[in-house]
Amino acid sequence: PAVRGMNSSAIFESPFDAAVGSQTMYCTDCHGSATTAIGTSRPGDTEDDKPWGPHGSTNNFLLQGEWNTSTGSGQAPGLCFKCHSFNDYSCDQSGGGGGWGGHGGGMHGGGSCGAAGTYEDSGFSNKNLNISNNNNLHIFHNNRIGRIRCNWCHVAVPHGWKNKALLVNLNDVGPEVGLPVGTSVTANGNGYNNGPYYMNSVLPITSFAQSGQWTAADCAGRNWMWGTCNNPP
Repeated sequence: PAVRGMNSSAIFESPFDAAVGSQTMYCTDCHGSATTAIGTSRPGDTEDDKPWGPHGSTNNFLLQGEWNTSTGSGQAPGLCFKCHSFNDYSCDQSGGGGGWGGHGGGMHGGGSCGAAGTYEDSGFSNKNLNISNNNNLHIFHNNRIGRIRCNWCHVAVPHGWKNKALLVNLNDVGPEVGLPVGTSVTANGNGYNNGPYYMNSVLPITSFAQSGQWTAADCAGRNWMWGTCNNPP
């Protein structure tokens, strides 16, 4: 398998922090008994705990955690954070943000999500950028906007996808939703919605950057960000 080598292993929860990039993913990593425990996909280890396997989940699709348009900041028990560290992807805000160009500091200001340099490295990064938390642009965006949602930029059915990192690209919507290859669509104030793959999607990609080399120009540019990310769905 291809190995990016960009993410710090500490950005993943156990046991997914071992052999990053060369693991085999199993259905039961995401599907099974629902657990509200943060940072684990294990339903339990005793006979009195919830059963392993596809039983006992009250979530849609027998998922171990919630996966909806609220998954992101404020939803630490969500499905994504059974593997990904919640604190390194969408830590809770405490009064920061204020929109992309609002009182949270705009493009270069500080933020309340945490001091620069306190978050693990992500492949979505560029340490050459003169911005806070340039080693983890998930956190940077969470600071600027005041919240973040996984489905803004990532596909809603993460079984596999045509783009790296399960990224949506509104510049290349196609047969997966009955449209011609390479169709460009626009996200309105509610994002682009076209099931099953697109849920409140907002991301148009101009160029797929190498992990660790992302810039604003790769994601439609700063003007687009000011207009869209100031008040996303």
